Amino acid sequence: FSNTLISNSIENWIVGTIDDVEPGLVRVADNVENIEIIKY
Repeated sequence: FSNTLISNSIENWIVGTIDDVEPGLVRVADNVENIEIIKY
């Protein structure tokens, strides 16, 4: 997955949700169905 992003010139990326229980953590849910990519 990361190689696909890098090959499309998207080198810095984050996937997941911000954890309210443990601030600062980004987790990838087990039931991810859609991934939205925003290129800045």
